[in-house]
Formats: sequence, C-alpha cells, structure tokens
Amino acid sequence: MSESQEQKKKSGCAKGCAAGCATLILLAVAGGFLIYLGYSKLVNIVKTEYAATAPAKLPSVTVSAQETAELFKRVDAFSRAVREGQSGQELTLTSRDINVLIQKSPSWSALSDKVYVTLEDTRIHGDASIPLGAYLGALKGCWLNGSGTFRVETAAGRLLVFMDALSVRDKPVPEKFMAGIRSKNLAEDATKKPETAALLQKLDSVAVRDGKLHIKSK
Repeated sequence: MSESQEQKKKSGCAKGCAAGCATLILLAVAGGFLIYLGYSKLVNIVKTEYAATAPAKLPSVTVSAQETAELFKRVDAFSRAVREGQSGQELTLTSRDINVLIQKSPSWSALSDKVYVTLEDTRIHGDASIPLGAYLGALKGCWLNGSGTFRVETAAGRLLVFMDALSVRDKPVPEKFMAGIRSKNLAEDATKKPETAALLQKLDSVAVRDGKLHIKSK
C-alpha cells in the first residue's frame, strides 16, 4: 500500500467516526419524533416548528497554513504511535484544534460548515446546521439548526457518547423525546466497524477534562 493510500485509510477512519456520530445523533432525534408522532405528523411538526429554510452561519476559525500543518503533524504522529503499539501516548485537543480539523482536513469535509464544537469542562457542546433532505426526502430544502451537549468516555474498549441536552432554533427539544435519546449510546453503531473497533482496542481512554479532549493509548 502506497503512502497516499495509507493516509486515505487513516483519515477515512477518522471521518467515519465523526460523520457516523453526527448521523446517529440526527437519526436518534428523528426516531424519537417518528415513534411519538408518526411519519406525516413528524414532517409537519418539523417543518413548522423546528426546520429552517436556510442553513445557520456557524463560527469559523482563522488559522495560518503553518498552524494547520503543525496540528495535522501532531495528530498524524499520535495515530502512527498508536498503530505501532506505543503505550502511554497522549493526544490533547482544544476546541480550536477540533474546529481546525473539521474545517481544514479533507477527511472531515462532510462536517465542514455544518458543525462547530466547544469543549466546556467535561462536556462537548456542538452547534450544527444539518440539511434534513439528505436524511428524509420530504424535508428537502429544510435545515436543522440547533445545538447539543454531550458526554464522551470509554469503558471496556467501548466509546460512549451520550447527549445531555438538545435545542433546535433556540427551543429545547421536549423531554418526552429527550428521555429516549439521552439513554442511547450515540457511538454504538459507528464503533461496530472493524477498523474503528480495532483502533479503540488500542486506546486506554477518551475523555474531556478541563475543556480539552484527551486521548491516551494503552
């Protein structure tokens, strides 16, 4: 395998994890509405109460080419060390780092201009603007502009991502829908992919502390 092919394979794994989690979050929310309301009512409620006809303008990061290159180099070095089985390696990412990766890395292009992340203490806060037509044809031309707060951790080689709160157009999603969403591990299906599972087996922990994301190898 050439170096460029290997780079695509590594970045594809990262893209799959991130995009997979974002998709699962959206589907979990839609599923809660669908079960409670039924399809036709879901479409009408979403269109009238939650959907927007244009995407929200999310914050962007101003970053130099040198800073971007240094961040990519640091992430690649950690990834290489994990693949080689080096123990005790740790990667620490700030909110800015994550947003630079989302906006500048080709492997994260599916999330560029759609997600903006802020790390606060032990929580992940995400602002999103998602085209609903990509998931439900009847909602073509509609956007879900909202924000959510998440917890992330690892346990027994499993990545756990739980949503604590969700607001759409500055309105909290009703608790009758949040009850089911809050108890679901949003990363469960994404981590069933063999390459993702293999990567997680090499990690000791993934956690947010003091407003930073810490990833440590075994």
